[in-house]
Amino acid sequence: MRDLLNLFFILTLSFCSFASFAISIEEVEEQFKQRTMDDSGFESMLDVESMGLEIYNSKNLSDAVRARGILIACRAKNFRGEYLPVSRSEQKIEFHEGTNHCRNGIKLLEKKLGTPKNPEDGQTLAKLYFWYTTVFGRWFEDESKFSALKYWNSEVKPILESLIDQMEMEKMLGWGPHRALGRAYYSIPAGKSKSLRFMKKAYMKSRSKNHKVSVYPLNTYFYAESLIAKGKMDEARKILEATLTLAEDEEKLRELNAEAEKLYGDYRWFETLHEIELCREVLHSLQ
Repeated sequence: MRDLLNLFFILTLSFCSFASFAISIEEVEEQFKQRTMDDSGFESMLDVESMGLEIYNSKNLSDAVRARGILIACRAKNFRGEYLPVSRSEQKIEFHEGTNHCRNGIKLLEKKLGTPKNPEDGQTLAKLYFWYTTVFGRWFEDESKFSALKYWNSEVKPILESLIDQMEMEKMLGWGPHRALGRAYYSIPAGKSKSLRFMKKAYMKSRSKNHKVSVYPLNTYFYAESLIAKGKMDEARKILEATLTLAEDEEKLRELNAEAEKLYGDYRWFETLHEIELCREVLHSLQ
């Protein structure tokens, strides 16, 4: 009887193990796309992270699939860090863990900086680079100037420049590498002029053809902050007011969101609304 129970226990564990790996990376990525900014949405991101890590840790899968698993785990942590209503110290834990996830994915695919072991993995490696620098930047933005400069020289600048110059990925995610580079320069001593240059490019290149503002209010927000840092208050006010005036018309704002969704492939309505509020806060600070 004991032997039969042991056998049943082993078979049960084996079945559970098989079932846990039965989910595909496409299903995990689709679950991430269903994210919502509420308690259930935040909890679901823990599930997404867990499944992404499970895929990453599976030695039976290809490195390309494993890297996509760890990438989605990174993005789940970034989402929680951005939107969870918690203290800054708790947010930083989410960002730090997300940074580590992307770093592991980079190690898996990278031959050397800007070069994947397999050419077909170039797109995934570029996304890992981008999200690594983005999440890393959110973690270190309130570090000391010395720490920011150290991280900038060793971690951020080489990767972002590689994305733009070597991998020709400057257009990805709404000119995201330029936005990330501009925001990183904003965080370091004597970096405000270069920050403005990169943020202007991110803003101008991502402008809507129909509405003449960036399809990503986040680009407007960061560009305005860079303008303000250089004393260009009137220019900052102008771009903020243009975006916020458009936002008063929900139909037009949804058109803007649809443009961003088409370019980005994964851009939620609530994310546009959140970024509009960031723009509103900056404009209010100029009153």
